[in-house]
Amino acid sequence: MSEVRTAVETGERVLPRQRQNAYRDAILDELAELASLTSWTRRAFPPLIHRAVLAGVEPRSIASSAGCDLAEAHLRWHTWADARVAEREMTLHEYLLVHDALARSIT
Repeated sequence: MSEVRTAVETGERVLPRQRQNAYRDAILDELAELASLTSWTRRAFPPLIHRAVLAGVEPRSIASSAGCDLAEAHLRWHTWADARVAEREMTLHEYLLVHDALARSIT
């Protein structure tokens, strides 16, 4: 009861200890879920840029839809694509098509 009285007097919101622990656990769970989603998004982003450029989507529209600028989109794609070319999972021709489309749109 003193916790409630203190909270009222100071204007703070104090939860009972058991609810505080559950609330903290829920916040940590939410943070972990968001971190996982962020990680997944970073992995999914470059191949989607690649496919969109090859499908003829204008690079500025791609970057806008992704919520970033062209330079960031190009950098993320480039890091991903370099590894694909090195592993021979992507032809150099395909790489150059996408790279050229993205680079021309930045300037």
